[in-house]
Amino acid sequence: MAKDLTNSQIDRQNILNNSYAINEIEKACDLKGILFEDKIAFTKE
Repeated sequence: MAKDLTNSQIDRQNILNNSYAINEIEKACDLKGILFEDKIAFTKE
C-alpha cells in the first residue's frame, strides 16, 4: 500500500526534518524558504 502523506503525521515530519528533501522540494516547486534559526522555513502567507 502506498504511503499517504495527508494522513501520516510521522511521514510528514520525516520529510520536513530531512534537509535533502527540503532542497529537492524547493527546486521542484520553485519555492523560496527563509532562513530562520539556521534552518529553512516556509510559511502559508
